[in-house]
Amino acid sequence: MRHNLNRCYLFILLLVSACYGKSSGIEDNVTFEEKSIPTERYISHLKPHLSSKYNQDVAFYADLTLPANEYRFFVLDLKEGKVLDKGLCLNGREDNEGNVIYSNTPDSNCSSKGVAEISYRYNGSFGKAYKLRGLEESNNNMFRRAIVLHAWSGVPDEPVKEEPIQSQGCPTVNPAFLEKLSGYIDNSNKPILLYTL
Repeated sequence: MRHNLNRCYLFILLLVSACYGKSSGIEDNVTFEEKSIPTERYISHLKPHLSSKYNQDVAFYADLTLPANEYRFFVLDLKEGKVLDKGLCLNGREDNEGNVIYSNTPDSNCSSKGVAEISYRYNGSFGKAYKLRGLEESNNNMFRRAIVLHAWSGVPDEPVKEEPIQSQGCPTVNPAFLEKLSGYIDNSNKPILLYTL
């Protein structure tokens, strides 16, 4: 009798394991982009600005409406409509409820909303950085404000439970992620656009 019970118990264990494995396999086939990233909406924000002057294959998008401890800086494949890479990104000042405050005013330490051209590379106080030229009224002071794309070792390389600290308005990423972004920027024949929401 005990032998039959053991066989029955073993069968149930195998059945549960098989079901769990099948469920996990389905979940593994769902990509991060399909579950979380509104790629089409991001690309639609960029398209009105994609003149022949700019790279029309790749663009960057920083969605600061997403939590700072999650992926929110995306490299977009504009032709295929997919995400090529993603990383965390710091924002500037926030209100009492944790929402990002946007400003175009010098010395505000706030992020600027809108589309910008990634300009030339230089070495700043945080090492390698890229100047940004705001292309809209909401961010046309970015260059004068020294709002640049740069890295800082305090930015995690993957999602974390804790909220990272704020920047002084610059889109600040993890050093390893900046190296990936540099590969796109430095090898592009035309300037790449960055849209910040």
